[in-house]
Amino acid sequence: MGLLLLSAACGGSSSSTATPSSTAAKTATTAASATATPGGSASATPTAAELTADLATMKTVLQDTIAKAQAGDVQGTRDAEAKGDKAMEALIKALRAANSPLGDQLETLELHYEAQADSPTTDVTVIASDAQKVIDLFSQVATALKITEGTPATSAELTADLATMKTIMNDTIAKANAGDVQGTRDAEAKGDVAMEALIKALRAANSPLGDQLETLELHYEAQADSATTDVTVIASDAQQVLNLFPQVATTLNITY
Repeated sequence: MGLLLLSAACGGSSSSTATPSSTAAKTATTAASATATPGGSASATPTAAELTADLATMKTVLQDTIAKAQAGDVQGTRDAEAKGDKAMEALIKALRAANSPLGDQLETLELHYEAQADSPTTDVTVIASDAQKVIDLFSQVATALKITEGTPATSAELTADLATMKTIMNDTIAKANAGDVQGTRDAEAKGDVAMEALIKALRAANSPLGDQLETLELHYEAQADSATTDVTVIASDAQQVLNLFPQVATTLNITY
């Protein structure tokens, strides 16, 4: 009986050696860092320059995550989002001291897309949606932390972005009208960076056009990601985007 009890006791501890998920591992890492030797870099208060760099890192990481997700690359999406752990933790920690609710918002989104990445049935569209929501909060993060979100795009850069988007939308419409589903998907995906720059600039100008463009972009991207893509819907959205470009140029005071 004594041997049986000893065997049961030893067997009962085996679950504690299981490999933790990335979310659980991060919790353990956070707890460990709290007991780190004082004076180490983990306990130092980050400077504004460091937080600015963290914000820039997160923007790059999340844009890459969205791109991989939109391409249907599950492992690439997982690998991309994992690169932002340290920078996101630094931002959340700093926000808790300056604007706790915003820090909670970021952490909720982070935990949600990390759980999705850790799932054996990862839905990359959910991760892309969460990543975009985080990016949309970055202006508020920069304000709360009194740091720079990034160098504003110049008129020349925005003019180039608008020209790029015009070409991409026309190509997307052409591919859609030809019934080329994959070609339509590939064409619209080329506009992510330019469109994001235009939306960001429009929001800085306090123009509702930014929201209009983003709504259309998210709609045609969701259609492109669908297993039953309707290219006529994408063509319609792309044309609506083109129809807004004269207003975009006027609002941003750039050439169309």
